[in-house]
Amino acid sequence: MLPTRVAAFALWCVGVAFGQNGKDPAFDAVSVKALGPNIQHGPGPRMVLGLRHTPTRISGKSQIPALIEEAYSLKPFQIVLPGIPNLDLNVYEIQAVMPVGTSEEEKNGMLRTMLAELFELRFHRESRETPVYVLTVLSGKPKLQAVDPEEARGRLLQTPIGPRKAASAGGPGWLAATHMTMESFAANIGLALECPVVDQTGLAGSYAIDLQWDRTDPLDLVSAVERQLGLKLHKSKIPYAMFVVDHVTPTPTPN
Repeated sequence: MLPTRVAAFALWCVGVAFGQNGKDPAFDAVSVKALGPNIQHGPGPRMVLGLRHTPTRISGKSQIPALIEEAYSLKPFQIVLPGIPNLDLNVYEIQAVMPVGTSEEEKNGMLRTMLAELFELRFHRESRETPVYVLTVLSGKPKLQAVDPEEARGRLLQTPIGPRKAASAGGPGWLAATHMTMESFAANIGLALECPVVDQTGLAGSYAIDLQWDRTDPLDLVSAVERQLGLKLHKSKIPYAMFVVDHVTPTPTPN
């Protein structure tokens, strides 16, 4: 179970201000409570993580990597963390207030300011030779159904957990879409593989996707892509843009 001990508390009331770089705005008010690492000890559920968004508030429990992903629009494998014990496990309760009409980019800017001010986040970006999967087409035609996105937009998505009113959805061992580009498909399976996937299929347009694999064996996804879709994933190394964290404190700084 997650420790109930509250390790630290930070409360920041600033009005509409700007972040450390002079460009990013700040929340009207934000509080951060450090709850300790989310480590399973004995029976019982893990802490439910995730931030809830309303037009004027952000609330919930999250972790530093997830906050960085959202604030900077990154994939998990793009973030290089320093070797701080439990840094990727520590959970924080977030309560933030923002003005009505805040845009998505302004909200992300407020998260960036929070990370800089309360977690003392400092970082740089660099290109690193990174292991990736390259997505290509097998010899012959791919086993994909091309679709018109406008015509597919109103279709009910059929998934292993039942029909859904969504253009795409996924879960452990499956990915489904009424219409999806190959670029988006590569990004989605990259999340499942926890590795960048580079689209080199040359396939334009949108496609219906119905892909399932053994959820207990992530690498079965590689062979499932070949068997079910007529595409191929092979390993390679290419320069990839990485977000390298130079400094971050796991204890929020009171402001």
